Amino acid sequence: ARVRPHARVLSDAEGFARASRWTPGREEETSDAANAESLAASGFEESFVENDSSKKNVSVSDDEKRKLPNGDHHSGPSWRRARRPNARDLVAVDGAAFAFGGFRETIRERYDDDDDAATGDFGAESRVPNDDPDPRSLASLASAIARLDARGETMRLLAETGDDALRDYLHFDQNEAGFLYAPGAYRKRGGVVSEAFHLATTDETESETNQKSQNKTSARDADVRAAAFLLSSRGVAFDAACAAADARRAAQCGDTVSWCSNRNINYTNVCTLSCSFCAFSKGKANDDVSGVALRGAPYLLAYEEVSRRVAEAWDRGATEVCMQGGIHPEFTGETYVELLRAAKRGKSEAHVHAFSPLEVLHGAETYDDGSLNGSVPKFIEILKANGLGSLPGTAAEVLSEEVRQSLCPDKLDSKQWLATVEAAHEADVPTTATMMFGHVDEDTIEARAAHLVAIRDAHLRSVWRFARRKRRETTEAGSDVWENSLAPRGDAYVGGFTEFVPLPFVHFEAPAYLRGETRRGPTLRECVLVHAAARVTLGSAGLVNIQASWVKMGPAMAGALLRAGCNDLGGTLMNESITRAAGAAHGQEMGAEALREMASRENRVPKMRTTLYADAGDERLERAVAAAPLEAIEAAKKG
Repeated sequence: ARVRPHARVLSDAEGFARASRWTPGREEETSDAANAESLAASGFEESFVENDSSKKNVSVSDDEKRKLPNGDHHSGPSWRRARRPNARDLVAVDGAAFAFGGFRETIRERYDDDDDAATGDFGAESRVPNDDPDPRSLASLASAIARLDARGETMRLLAETGDDALRDYLHFDQNEAGFLYAPGAYRKRGGVVSEAFHLATTDETESETNQKSQNKTSARDADVRAAAFLLSSRGVAFDAACAAADARRAAQCGDTVSWCSNRNINYTNVCTLSCSFCAFSKGKANDDVSGVALRGAPYLLAYEEVSRRVAEAWDRGATEVCMQGGIHPEFTGETYVELLRAAKRGKSEAHVHAFSPLEVLHGAETYDDGSLNGSVPKFIEILKANGLGSLPGTAAEVLSEEVRQSLCPDKLDSKQWLATVEAAHEADVPTTATMMFGHVDEDTIEARAAHLVAIRDAHLRSVWRFARRKRRETTEAGSDVWENSLAPRGDAYVGGFTEFVPLPFVHFEAPAYLRGETRRGPTLRECVLVHAAARVTLGSAGLVNIQASWVKMGPAMAGALLRAGCNDLGGTLMNESITRAAGAAHGQEMGAEALREMASRENRVPKMRTTLYADAGDERLERAVAAAPLEAIEAAKKG
């Protein structure tokens, strides 16, 4: 029996029960009337005996029963049932009541005139409310933040100047021992941060940071523990973590909230892989061993349709098209080249943001009958020559082999993903970075913290290589002076990732969820803290753009995340279908005015951007604002 998954669902991954009915991909519904209406619409019926939790009676629709083993709705883990507690019925494991919304109150409001809170300097003598179950939590949080700030800033400066000293801080060789984080004491404790992360003084932090002889692996592991501490924040520490992230967002990005006008083009939903979380791909059905039956209607867009959609997107104000799809059994490296050519025939000026690292690896292995011998750098150069502008950093999921073995065992591994994106950066092809979280048991807070640190380190390595290359080019040109010309993001590409996008798991139609193998997505608290921890961990290292996905979070919660470290709202999308296939209510399109309103509601200044975060210009903005909602694409047009 899988006991731990039950406990994880009942008490949240790290000790909290769900405080509302909100789940990724659906709007939050907290009222009893809304809960009842939603349950009725979904075919569920639910009756509770007042004040007697042991007598709760749950019934499940016939359709849902058919998805359960042997049709028995009492089989499988508890997350398969309809019961969703009310927020007022739930308490944290430490006894502190939890209700979402606390991070909307700034720490200054909670602590009167305590300016230190906004900078993360929560000392041992901070004025802590009486309801805080552990007065040491803020001091410990401040220590964790201080470490991430100091380490990130020091390594950023070394990377941007191409200083060889960065090698004393980071692992550069994938074959080097300790390149990837190995789960440590945190996981052995069952995934609970029970020991305060502590750095005694700022002097100690600086001393450790400046020791070139320090052990790179142990220093990195301490960074993971610090990030894990942020991800585990509760009560006033939760509010403090969000306020610290918001303060760093203000310092690094100002009050500008960016968004882009773009179009998603998912050219096929046929895939040879069997990722257990994916409801988009139409691989073999869950109960079909032979693989003859598919989970849904397959499609493959014609190149002419790709061109038409790109041209239409440009007419509607788009600056970018994002193209991704399944690993079709008939696709070769040439297919990806032809997709790029088709996109450029539609509009040559459009920026093509295309192909996940998984697709790039597949293309490298199959191009010209394998003549590249799987060389990712060579294949990226071919894609770039045919119009590739940047890569989406999807297929990362969580960069932990334990997670990947459970979630996507036949996908590229963590080292392959990192090698692919870093090869793209080396070719001056920007990429984004993502993390999909809130699914399998192995997806602990430790794994998420390690993922954030791995993204930070990959970003720094790429920026360092870019700076070294620029220095070498300057020297070869005969100049005696090399000036660090790393411009602010948006003026030019300077290496590394353009943005980080947390992606909460949408469970509704995911095959693994329907088999009872995953959670019902992450809780809202987990989602908020992942975005906040991303800002603290990545921002000081120079990766300053943290995106809130309105497709996953919903418009209301994506807007709220602008107060927890985020500075970007993604794009208009026009035709998002992957998250919709998983059962999300959001995804087809978000108009330009709606995105601008999301930012304005939080007293931020909206800005339409390009893929590289430059201003998109008045002409593109006017077209995007004037564009009418796009009509749904008929199935016949899908190929």
